[in-house]
Amino acid sequence: MSAFLGPIHHWLFNKIQFQDQMVENVIAYAETFGKEDNLREQLRLKYGELEKQPLEDIIDGSNIHGWLQDRVIVVENRLAELVVDLLAADPERIKDLKRIFFESGKEKSAAGIDSADMIYRFLSDNLLDGMPCDRANKVLTEEDDHAVWVRNTCVHKPYWDAVGGDISLYYDLRASLIEGMLYGSNFEYIRADENTNEIKRK
Repeated sequence: MSAFLGPIHHWLFNKIQFQDQMVENVIAYAETFGKEDNLREQLRLKYGELEKQPLEDIIDGSNIHGWLQDRVIVVENRLAELVVDLLAADPERIKDLKRIFFESGKEKSAAGIDSADMIYRFLSDNLLDGMPCDRANKVLTEEDDHAVWVRNTCVHKPYWDAVGGDISLYYDLRASLIEGMLYGSNFEYIRADENTNEIKRK
């Protein structure tokens, strides 16, 4: 990455912020049934938390890449631990978590986008898949009615492994999030197999 703050850094930070909002939404859910009062504080003490100020006011200009990488680690760890902890207490909560992710996706709607290739780009602009240099995904097809991409590498798995979680839970929740983002659009999301994803016009 450049030594100067540029559009790509804001782009990545926006993705980090979007994932952090998922964490906040799940914490709010946990608090509704009296899950440990200090849940947010426990996560902060263990992993840190994402700053809320504008990026230019908080980033370390002498280490832009490292600073952003650290924030990716923060939000990945927080999400993995939170979900694994909630499901360890009650596996049936996965239904509620999928609903939360779906509703969160609706708030970041792609309904006004009318081409599959542009919807893929919209998803790429919002879903966190590590750092740009990780090249986590590879596009196979980008057309008006159909887009296909494959996962080159799972950048999320180490965080889930670290807390004893099943990475398939992450991808189930991510699917619900994408389905929410496509709600009201002319497109549907399909997981063709473990690594292959599609956006198709209905």
